[in-house]
Amino acid sequence: MIEIIHSMKDIEKEEWNALAGPDKVETLHEWFTFVDTVQYEPKPHSCHAVYREGENILGILPAHYHTIFLKDFVMESGFYLFGSLLPKVGTPFKMTKVCIPLTCDSRYLGDRKYFDDCLQELRNFSREKKHFLFVFKDFNEKIDFSDLICIETFPEAYTEPYPSWDAFLKSHKGKKAKHMRYEYRKSMESGTKTSMHGLEGYYDVLYDLYLNVALRNRSNIMLPRDVFKKMDEHLHEYAKCILAENKGEIIGHLLLLENDHIISCK
Repeated sequence: MIEIIHSMKDIEKEEWNALAGPDKVETLHEWFTFVDTVQYEPKPHSCHAVYREGENILGILPAHYHTIFLKDFVMESGFYLFGSLLPKVGTPFKMTKVCIPLTCDSRYLGDRKYFDDCLQELRNFSREKKHFLFVFKDFNEKIDFSDLICIETFPEAYTEPYPSWDAFLKSHKGKKAKHMRYEYRKSMESGTKTSMHGLEGYYDVLYDLYLNVALRNRSNIMLPRDVFKKMDEHLHEYAKCILAENKGEIIGHLLLLENDHIISCK
């Protein structure tokens, strides 16, 4: 049996995380619960396809739907220049997205042989709701459905850890390496220092730094001021930040999620 789950309260954390396994933090029950509590637009509404046999959950295909304007969809798909020329007018439409919200990719959790059944159930759900589009966002697996739309947004890069900062610098050649060394040397000479912290106590600082970047890049998603507080509440053991400080002022940050297997830089 396949059911569509609209709230993380409808599925036990232990059951979900047993299928998520030691993967990215963003696949955990805690991440989806965090996203459910953040009030931002376009607000995602959960519609995860969950495959059950008796009391056992054997597969989960995370998905959500939201209302979006054509302008936002075009820009979200990577066509920023064209999207910026479109007026934000007209009737908004609803779309179903197979992806993990606020991340760079899609994931299927559990036994792959139940994937097609979960996918078909989501397609039926989307048709019943008369959604305008049904899309995959940054899906890394082969799909046998030729009529599905797959969109690529933000790229995600993976790398093995380096034994030292010098080893990292030596791994880069040419102009890029020269520029990195120049920026690093200039930063050190100016007295910039970096340190790692938990999020508590830095909610407003992190948000102001985030807002500065989001506004300059005209992001089509604007997160609320309490986003870092909510992240800390739901992902306290995973969420950390690296702060750059110069002359007593915090001038930059890197938000990361860490478990025993992978670090995700957000």
